[in-house]
Amino acid sequence: MKKSRRTDATVIINKIQQAQEKWRANNPTYAVDVSTTGLNVSTLTTATNDAAETLSSKFNGNDYYKINIKSNTSVGYTVTATAYGAQEQDTKCKFLVARILNGNITTTGANTLTLADSQISNNTDPDRCWSK
Repeated sequence: MKKSRRTDATVIINKIQQAQEKWRANNPTYAVDVSTTGLNVSTLTTATNDAAETLSSKFNGNDYYKINIKSNTSVGYTVTATAYGAQEQDTKCKFLVARILNGNITTTGANTLTLADSQISNNTDPDRCWSK
Protein backbone atom coordinates (compact mmCIF):
# COMPACT_ATOMS: atom_id res chain seq x y z
CA MET A 1 0.00 0.00 0.00
CA LYS A 2 2.80 2.43 0.89
CA LYS A 3 4.53 1.83 -2.45
CA SER A 4 1.33 2.45 -4.41
CA ARG A 5 0.76 5.74 -2.55
CA ARG A 6 4.08 7.04 -3.89
CA THR A 7 2.18 7.54 -7.12
CA ASP A 8 0.50 10.59 -5.51
CA ALA A 9 3.90 12.22 -5.20
CA THR A 10 5.17 11.27 -8.65
CA VAL A 11 1.95 12.45 -10.31
CA ILE A 12 2.12 15.94 -8.79
CA ILE A 13 5.88 16.19 -9.42
CA ASN A 14 5.26 15.33 -13.08
CA LYS A 15 2.49 17.93 -13.28
CA ILE A 16 4.76 20.53 -11.69
CA GLN A 17 7.54 19.67 -14.13
CA GLN A 18 5.23 20.06 -17.15
CA ALA A 19 3.85 23.35 -15.86
CA GLN A 20 7.34 24.65 -15.07
CA GLU A 21 8.62 23.82 -18.58
CA LYS A 22 5.66 25.57 -20.15
CA TRP A 23 6.30 28.61 -17.93
CA ARG A 24 10.07 28.63 -18.54
CA ALA A 25 9.59 28.70 -22.33
CA ASN A 26 8.31 32.28 -21.96
CA ASN A 27 10.10 33.51 -18.82
CA PRO A 28 13.73 33.98 -17.73
CA THR A 29 13.50 31.61 -14.71
CA TYR A 30 11.38 28.77 -13.43
CA ALA A 31 8.39 29.91 -11.38
CA VAL A 32 8.61 30.35 -7.62
CA ASP A 33 4.82 30.24 -7.29
CA VAL A 34 3.71 27.22 -9.29
CA SER A 35 0.15 28.56 -9.54
CA THR A 36 1.46 31.25 -11.92
CA THR A 37 2.43 28.51 -14.37
CA GLY A 38 -1.18 27.66 -15.09
CA LEU A 39 -1.13 24.51 -12.98
CA ASN A 40 -4.55 24.15 -11.37
CA VAL A 41 -3.78 24.14 -7.68
CA SER A 42 -7.41 24.25 -6.57
CA THR A 43 -7.01 20.76 -5.12
CA LEU A 44 -3.79 21.72 -3.38
CA THR A 45 -3.10 23.60 -0.18
CA THR A 46 -0.40 26.21 -0.77
CA ALA A 47 1.81 28.24 1.50
CA THR A 48 4.72 30.30 0.22
CA ASN A 49 7.88 30.60 2.31
CA ASP A 50 10.95 32.42 0.93
CA ALA A 51 11.08 31.26 -2.69
CA ALA A 52 10.08 27.76 -1.61
CA GLU A 53 6.53 26.66 -2.15
CA THR A 54 4.92 23.89 -0.15
CA LEU A 55 2.03 22.04 -1.70
CA SER A 56 -0.05 19.34 -0.12
CA SER A 57 -0.99 16.85 -2.80
CA LYS A 58 -4.56 15.72 -2.34
CA PHE A 59 -5.82 13.21 -4.85
CA ASN A 60 -8.96 11.18 -4.37
CA GLY A 61 -9.34 12.65 -0.88
CA ASN A 62 -5.86 11.46 0.15
CA ASP A 63 -3.13 13.54 1.73
CA TYR A 64 0.03 11.45 1.62
CA TYR A 65 2.78 13.92 0.70
CA LYS A 66 3.86 17.50 1.22
CA ILE A 67 5.56 18.89 -1.87
CA ASN A 68 8.32 21.49 -1.65
CA ILE A 69 9.76 23.38 -4.63
CA LYS A 70 13.06 25.18 -4.13
CA SER A 71 16.19 26.45 -5.85
CA ASN A 72 14.26 27.96 -8.73
CA THR A 73 16.74 29.45 -11.22
CA SER A 74 17.00 29.91 -14.96
CA VAL A 75 18.45 26.41 -15.33
CA GLY A 76 16.51 24.31 -12.84
CA TYR A 77 14.78 23.61 -9.55
CA THR A 78 14.31 20.81 -7.02
CA VAL A 79 11.03 19.21 -5.97
CA THR A 80 10.87 17.21 -2.74
CA ALA A 81 7.89 15.09 -1.72
CA THR A 82 7.84 14.38 2.01
CA ALA A 83 5.68 11.54 3.29
CA TYR A 84 2.80 12.82 5.39
CA GLY A 85 0.04 11.28 7.50
CA ALA A 86 -0.44 7.58 6.86
CA GLN A 87 2.43 7.59 4.35
CA GLU A 88 4.96 8.49 7.06
CA GLN A 89 5.15 4.74 7.73
CA ASP A 90 7.00 4.38 4.41
CA THR A 91 10.35 4.40 6.19
CA LYS A 92 12.42 3.38 3.15
CA CYS A 93 11.16 6.21 0.96
CA LYS A 94 9.98 9.05 3.19
CA PHE A 95 11.51 11.60 0.81
CA LEU A 96 11.16 11.51 -2.98
CA VAL A 97 13.37 14.07 -4.72
CA ALA A 98 13.44 15.23 -8.33
CA ARG A 99 16.07 17.71 -9.51
CA ILE A 100 15.66 19.37 -12.86
CA LEU A 101 18.93 20.93 -14.02
CA ASN A 102 19.83 22.06 -17.54
CA GLY A 103 16.97 20.05 -19.02
CA ASN A 104 17.89 16.81 -17.24
CA ILE A 105 15.92 15.19 -14.43
CA THR A 106 17.51 13.18 -11.63
CA THR A 107 15.32 11.31 -9.16
CA THR A 108 15.94 9.46 -5.93
CA GLY A 109 14.33 8.60 -2.62
CA ALA A 110 15.48 7.82 0.90
CA ASN A 111 14.44 7.57 4.52
CA THR A 112 16.09 10.90 5.41
CA LEU A 113 16.23 14.17 3.51
CA THR A 114 19.99 14.42 4.07
CA LEU A 115 20.52 11.03 2.41
CA ALA A 116 18.17 11.89 -0.47
CA ASP A 117 19.96 15.21 -1.06
CA SER A 118 23.33 13.44 -0.99
CA GLN A 119 22.14 10.78 -3.45
CA ILE A 120 20.77 13.35 -5.85
CA SER A 121 23.90 15.51 -5.63
CA ASN A 122 26.18 12.53 -6.27
CA ASN A 123 23.78 10.73 -8.63
CA THR A 124 23.95 7.58 -6.52
CA ASP A 125 21.02 5.20 -6.29
CA PRO A 126 19.09 6.97 -9.07
CA ASP A 127 15.38 6.35 -9.35
CA ARG A 128 15.22 4.76 -5.92
CA CYS A 129 11.61 4.65 -4.81
CA TRP A 130 10.35 5.77 -8.26
CA SER A 131 8.29 3.30 -10.28
CA LYS A 132 9.08 3.29 -13.96
